[in-house]
Amino acid sequence: MKKLFAGLFLISLMTISGFALDFKISVDVRAEDDQIKQKVEKFVIQELKAIKDVQIVESGNWNIRIMVLKHKLEDQKTFTYSLSAVMSSQAKCSAIGVEQTKASSETCDRLEDFATYMGGEKNLQTMSKEFISDFNSNILEFMREPHLTELAEDAVD
Repeated sequence: MKKLFAGLFLISLMTISGFALDFKISVDVRAEDDQIKQKVEKFVIQELKAIKDVQIVESGNWNIRIMVLKHKLEDQKTFTYSLSAVMSSQAKCSAIGVEQTKASSETCDRLEDFATYMGGEKNLQTMSKEFISDFNSNILEFMREPHLTELAEDAVD
């Protein structure tokens, strides 16, 4: 009973103190137009900063790479944008040999997910917000759950 109480106390303490996984994320935005690049970068970083366990860093264990392309529509006057993003994480590399697979001590990028959004210039903020929301709920949220479960199991044992 004491162990169960200690486990529940630890989870409560983690919740109150904000102890959780810290996702260190680097963001790299590329675009032909520097103004568009700056806008998208600002929107994406703003959305990431709103997530309490995310830190924006120069070189992180998570990488978001975004390419913004400008497209002319058939009327040659109207433009639309595509925002293509690749999310990767740092992981141990594996060397695949003829007889076995060996883990390496080196790290490399592991593709986690990718996404593409399209819309007008007025939609860049909405696309950025939707992208970070999807990234948070589909990738980061998934990573948070096992972490809390493992800590709680360790506290009870």
